[in-house]
Amino acid sequence: MKTINPLTLIFVFSLFLTPATAFAQEATLAPTASPGAAAFRQGLRSARHQYLGELRANRLQARTTIAQNRREVRLRNAQVILNRITEQFTDTFNYFGQVKTLLSDRIASRAATNDMTQAQAKLAGYDALAATFQTDFANFTQTANTAIGSSEIPGQIVSTIRLSARTVRTDLKNIRQLLMDTLRLMINAPKK
Repeated sequence: MKTINPLTLIFVFSLFLTPATAFAQEATLAPTASPGAAAFRQGLRSARHQYLGELRANRLQARTTIAQNRREVRLRNAQVILNRITEQFTDTFNYFGQVKTLLSDRIASRAATNDMTQAQAKLAGYDALAATFQTDFANFTQTANTAIGSSEIPGQIVSTIRLSARTVRTDLKNIRQLLMDTLRLMINAPKK
């Protein structure tokens, strides 16, 4: 076994005694080091505030983009609804025109055996109702197109379109009722 030199022991013990003085010196240096730490914390705060500001700006931009997209979708939906309603009105009116043609042909063919004067008189009112439908339909299309083009609140466009379509529906109901009455008069026509 080796023996330990006494000088080595003194040296080792002196090392243990010196850290206390070194720590004491660092304790006195700590207050002078705090301005750098305060500047570091301030830098962190400013970076955090900048990040939060950018986050708020991105959220605001996303909200406006979403609002614009919603508006575009609602306008597109309103246009689709308008096209569907317009197509239904024109299809119904064209069908009623075909029914009118069939009824007038049937009245002409049965005029030799039955008295069709009442049915012919009733069917003569079709042209006036058709003209009323066409003017109301033109007004409806114009009103609906201006509502779509100039509406600030897209959610109200569909209700405006449906409200303005009531007169056109009423005209179509009147035409249908006229055709039904003509058919009844034709069926119940007395023999000559």
